[in-house]
Amino acid sequence: MNTALIIDSDLFFTNTVKLFFSQKNIDTIICHDGMHALDYLNNKEYDFIICSDQIEHKNGLEMATLVKGIAKSKNIPYISIIGNNNPTMKKEYEKIEPDAIFTKPVDIQLMLTTISNLQLNTSSFVRVL
Repeated sequence: MNTALIIDSDLFFTNTVKLFFSQKNIDTIICHDGMHALDYLNNKEYDFIICSDQIEHKNGLEMATLVKGIAKSKNIPYISIIGNNNPTMKKEYEKIEPDAIFTKPVDIQLMLTTISNLQLNTSSFVRVL
């Protein structure tokens, strides 16, 4: 069974993803608070990480940079979720080089396919908008 960490303060999004992932036998841990996210990242192993720019108590770009560093050091696929269609914001997230970027609303099935491809190392950076 895969284990995912989702860092996002959007309750509707996280609950939707958790429900969808549970149907695919993916154990999902949700962290709504950027201050606690680092504890989650450092105290448990995950098969992939999803981090949104919409988190409480932390700047989204700062959090994305921290998460990317941890994910890269542990060789864990990392996906950024952007909550708006601001082209400048998208470029800033691309500089962080997550394994994939999605803009809300997210096609969860496509995100899951992307994650599977990343885990199999059959895909490189994916920009899904």
